Amino acid sequence: MKKFIVSSQILKQVLHKLGLAVNTKTVLPVLSNVYIKVTDGQLELITSDLETTIIYRTEAETSGEGFEFLMSYQLLSKITTLSKNVPLTFSLEKKGIKITGDNDVYELKSLEKIEEYPTIPELPKKNNMQFDDQAIGWLNTALQTVSKDDSRPATQKVLLELKKDQTTIASTDSSYMVFSYSLPLPAPAEDEILISPKVIKAIEDLKEVKFFWHAKTYGFESNNITVIVTRPEGKFPNFRAIIPDGFDSNVTINRLELISALQKCDINTDSFKEMSINLGKKGKIAFNSKDTSLNININVEVEGTYTGTVGAIKCSSEKMLKLMQQVDFEEIEFAIHDAKRPLLFRSANDKSYLALLMPIHSNDN
Repeated sequence: MKKFIVSSQILKQVLHKLGLAVNTKTVLPVLSNVYIKVTDGQLELITSDLETTIIYRTEAETSGEGFEFLMSYQLLSKITTLSKNVPLTFSLEKKGIKITGDNDVYELKSLEKIEEYPTIPELPKKNNMQFDDQAIGWLNTALQTVSKDDSRPATQKVLLELKKDQTTIASTDSSYMVFSYSLPLPAPAEDEILISPKVIKAIEDLKEVKFFWHAKTYGFESNNITVIVTRPEGKFPNFRAIIPDGFDSNVTINRLELISALQKCDINTDSFKEMSINLGKKGKIAFNSKDTSLNININVEVEGTYTGTVGAIKCSSEKMLKLMQQVDFEEIEFAIHDAKRPLLFRSANDKSYLALLMPIHSNDN
């Protein structure tokens, strides 16, 4: 009999990743299935939404004879969730698949045909480089500042800028924030690749992964998982073009103290979360936030010495807080040289990091 046995706990973990490439609203209903391939001692489970294909490999007790079938992702997820970490046995029957677990039996009939499933794309092999957990971690960090603006789809993704001397990871909300971090990872060919959030989530807990790409597709591969993606259209904005030249850092602040001040200013209900940074007091940086609906005026001071000429600058406490919570540096440097031009943030100890925040313009600044 053709069958395999797999832990429902392992299957839950696998399905969590595979679900990132399942689109129940697709014009091809067959893509709502998991494509399951059984070989000697191993399962290969595949999902695809035509743009992204995820292939997950895991060990299983098999009958030794290979077979393959399609099964609804939603149904498989429900059965697995209800199985309470017991082993599940999948048996190929004449009319379908029988799943048994503990005292439960599920019989699936009228499975969709394998031939109707789109061809699984191949991993591009032209260019490749190795990513460690640090690079994967920075991809996840950049994911926190991607845009939610559907009219600018390129900014809804993370930029992977590949150069012969380094790799830069960047993201922007398309209006106020830019985050970037450069790694000493030389690339075999220069390119700019947009990575979608679901792809980053698919590899987020990996220790290392190999990255492949060519003109039409890119992919990530580790021992257990392969992700293959059709490269999206669109071009990431030139974030470096809005970084002012000659903006040296002119104030250093303890990051945790800054976060505390921002959290206090952020309790206001203003939709822009407008906050003033007042720089005129010697040895202190003052943060002020007002809320007329709550009838509250918030003033917080943090130790710091400013050496520039700007008296005050307005920005969003919410946006700055998001940037500061992305990183774990002990100290953050500000570069504030013009109340109407971007604030730059750097780490006092890691010059590979750069973040940018646009000010809020009003008649009095």
